[in-house]
Amino acid sequence: MIKSASWKPDGRQLLVSYDKAIYDKDGNYRGTKSYVELLDIGTRRTTTLLIDATDAVWSPKGDKIAYVKIDQSGKQSLWLLEIASHSSKRITEDSLTLIGNPRFSPDGQLLAFAASQGWPSQARMTKRSSELVPVAKAHVIPWDLWIWDGEGEPRRLTTIGQDLISQIWLPDNQTLFFITDLGAYQINARGQDLRKIRLRATPRGITYISNPN
Repeated sequence: MIKSASWKPDGRQLLVSYDKAIYDKDGNYRGTKSYVELLDIGTRRTTTLLIDATDAVWSPKGDKIAYVKIDQSGKQSLWLLEIASHSSKRITEDSLTLIGNPRFSPDGQLLAFAASQGWPSQARMTKRSSELVPVAKAHVIPWDLWIWDGEGEPRRLTTIGQDLISQIWLPDNQTLFFITDLGAYQINARGQDLRKIRLRATPRGITYISNPN
């Protein structure tokens, strides 16, 4: 099952993240394994770039790839792959166990992503802005937006604790628009000026169109 796809800025290569079902020799289902493949459009050749990884995305210059690594226990972490050296650097620490939807700012200086510390019973949750957003439903894992500036540890942008976060950057490199299972929001890269745009949203992915005509 394809999870996500990301074009290299020059349009010559496509990153495809997908899950593949695993069966034993008797045909019994044993789970899934995650892969990231690189498709060269010119040659139509496909190369397995990463194993036990998902949500891979190109940087605006095409010199880096951000991706989510999955360990044997199912915990996730965010990594950055340098194309020239083919070396990877871990961005997130163990306190964040679920990671998703990494997105570079248009200038490539910032990296936003969704993350969760697991169920509230497994981690201390910070106080939410109840005046602005409703408390997430009890049966979903609380997610928030985080941001990394290329140095040090990532910063938490929101404390809304909602599910199915999907975000995009606006062209100013400072504004994020995101949707969850409970609404659509806008916030700046400093974690300020959180505004709710819609009461309900359907998280199926979003994109920015500069000229709809």
